Amino acid sequence: MSHNVISPRTPAGTIHVVDPSPFNCLHVLENTMEALVKADRNGRVIPALAAGLKWVDDCTLEMRLRVGVVFHDGQRLTSKSVKENFKELQRWPSPHPFGSWLNFHEETKIIIVDEHTVQLQFPYPDGLVPGKLRFFHIAASNFWRKIGFGYAKLGTGDGHWSMLDAPGPWGSGPYSLTNGHSSILSQTAIISKNPFASAWLTVREDRSPYIVLQANQNYWNPINSAKLERVIFRNDLSYDHALRLCTSTEGQVDLVTGVLTKDAEKVVRSPYTRLVNEKGNQVIAGIFNLFRRDVNFSDRKLRLAFNLAIDREEIVRKGFKGYADLVPALTPSWAADFPENLQPRQSNPARARQLLKNARWRPGRPVKLASTEKYQTIARLIASQLRTNLQIEAEVTIVQPDQELSFLKTIAEKKLVPSWDIFLADATASFSEDTPFYIHREFFGRSGALRAGPELVDFDQLYKRMVIQTDRRNRIHRAKAIDQFIFEQAYALFLCIPQSLYAVNKQVHFTPYKTMLDLAETEVTEKHWSRR
Repeated sequence: MSHNVISPRTPAGTIHVVDPSPFNCLHVLENTMEALVKADRNGRVIPALAAGLKWVDDCTLEMRLRVGVVFHDGQRLTSKSVKENFKELQRWPSPHPFGSWLNFHEETKIIIVDEHTVQLQFPYPDGLVPGKLRFFHIAASNFWRKIGFGYAKLGTGDGHWSMLDAPGPWGSGPYSLTNGHSSILSQTAIISKNPFASAWLTVREDRSPYIVLQANQNYWNPINSAKLERVIFRNDLSYDHALRLCTSTEGQVDLVTGVLTKDAEKVVRSPYTRLVNEKGNQVIAGIFNLFRRDVNFSDRKLRLAFNLAIDREEIVRKGFKGYADLVPALTPSWAADFPENLQPRQSNPARARQLLKNARWRPGRPVKLASTEKYQTIARLIASQLRTNLQIEAEVTIVQPDQELSFLKTIAEKKLVPSWDIFLADATASFSEDTPFYIHREFFGRSGALRAGPELVDFDQLYKRMVIQTDRRNRIHRAKAIDQFIFEQAYALFLCIPQSLYAVNKQVHFTPYKTMLDLAETEVTEKHWSRR
């Protein structure tokens, strides 16, 4: 009896990547160390080191591990590996750099069923666990003895989970980290002490000038094994310098992530590169300051007035050169839990002015907009629209980089009332499903670092109903109801979702993912400089 065996292709070629993204540390991690689940190209949850997941009951998730997975140092993946990593994770009250909302409950138990089957048992139903598993990376035992996530560097794993501080055979991914490191140093912001909730704010990045990923030729999945022999992240170049090299030469920079919309045409015109764009996973919205006492943003009429005063198509056209997508509320139209009946609100200045009057906006009182440098162009464009369409003055404050940390910490900790009325911020989705877990919770939830107002009881009730659904279809239904509710109540100034733009050498075949930088499928032609 014959069997069809897929032989892995011999990795060939080298590419130089410049990745200015603040998530670079995660990009390095996810290409070298795997979790039980991952995101596919469209951002959907799919098995990774786990061959399958099933809910035994509403409080017990069973995971069947893949057989034949070997870590870079030769250790085999077994149920004991998962248990060892789980115990390390549960040691810390706030390990994840995004915040404590990714934690498993402290009373969660792990049970080994057999050599390749484990169960997680929870004190209450938590349908968001499959998404949380993406941030539960499985390392070889040697990793915990040598460096751990921050253990050797900081003496703690809190706020440092997913940070690789040194190269080594730590994971099981299609690439191994053979040189350099990418990490961040963070400061915690306590959102709530009881129940405990925290977020981590980046103080600075810590990257070596070069980071080298080498193809793992013993990778367990021949279909998705590395096509390149080597990936080199160049952190010795500024964004502008990298883009100039990518668009004017060969052999220096092959891929630049996070291309700014103002530079897109430069990439298109280059004889060396092509522009690759993908639907984004970062939603921009204006946060209404519900703590303000001299402005009643608790009044839906006022929130709706501002939403109807905005011309979103002009924001996309002028602010993002067309490289952004409209969104009715906070859930992207390509997400599994998007309410199909929603449409972005059209600008209606006359009705907006009437609503503003009905909400008793004080004559002569300007609206105060705030933004970081990242969105200053958008903030000034919105201010111009508000002056024209609402016929009120609009003041814009741009938070300078050296003040950004303290500014965001004030919002997260909610001890002081911010001086602004509307703040332009973004939140990032890790999957194209369970969107309220990543986006809506961050803006409005009890653990939301961007919530600027008292806890919203109605939102919290809807959110809890979604969380307890272990059936994916039911959870999607509840998630749609949340986005519908947020839209109807106009709880934010809804704007758009910028597209992810990449400058790619024409001899590089690069496939973008919606929610991560996955380089396993990237390959180069025989005409590429590294193979000539």
